[in-house]
Amino acid sequence: MKYLITNKYGHDTNNGGQHYGYVFYSLKRGGQHAIILWIAKQMHRKVLFINNAMGDPYKTPIWEHGRQYPDFVNAIKSRRDTKRFKSTRKYGLFTNYEDAHIKQISNNINRFIGPTNIMKNIIILRDPFNLAASRERRGIPEHRHNYIDLWKTHAKEYLDITKYLNNKYKINFNSWVSDINYRKKVSNDLCDIWNDDGLNFVSKFGRGSSFDGRNKAGQELKVLERWKLYKNLSWFMDKFDDETHYLSKLIFGGII
Repeated sequence: MKYLITNKYGHDTNNGGQHYGYVFYSLKRGGQHAIILWIAKQMHRKVLFINNAMGDPYKTPIWEHGRQYPDFVNAIKSRRDTKRFKSTRKYGLFTNYEDAHIKQISNNINRFIGPTNIMKNIIILRDPFNLAASRERRGIPEHRHNYIDLWKTHAKEYLDITKYLNNKYKINFNSWVSDINYRKKVSNDLCDIWNDDGLNFVSKFGRGSSFDGRNKAGQELKVLERWKLYKNLSWFMDKFDDETHYLSKLIFGGII
């Protein structure tokens, strides 16, 4: 299910000529919603967020206030004049691609988004062990690809082994959760103001935590220890081959 954030966020073109968008690349249960909303809360101007876009985000079905719209443009037309939205420059457009093949999306992103002057393509990566634990707990199906293989393609892009993304910015979810100085650096690089209040906000997107729903504040969630619940299960531990362990250690250090 896809959502359009309205609340106190929305499209704003009165920005003195500055137009940009952030495109996020992540895997489901990778902590991206917490980070995206944390960033949005530190922007001076309003942000329009397309979650879990499918290729062309403007063709992404959207649920809003109990009503389903066939695509993004029809949804926002119901509130404002957006007849030429895609063809005009946009400020504060956040688009999130989940479980997507980075190469495929990156090759088409300018055509998908329209004239946005994208400042950053942002890759958000969580370690594979806690990611897998959260996905298993939520019961996310494999679909057409093995998510560990997909994690490895994201990890290689994160490490610049592949270089599909231009203007790339990398966010280490584990460091973001555990290190306030790391969050301050990310905020300084991407946001207008420093405000860490959003850290404890548990997003409604994805129905909150796989383990705790929305019943606990963000810092109360043991998001870096989920794998321990599965460590004695061979079917779980066998998911991680030598390459996965190697890439994970390069990015996150020792976990298992």
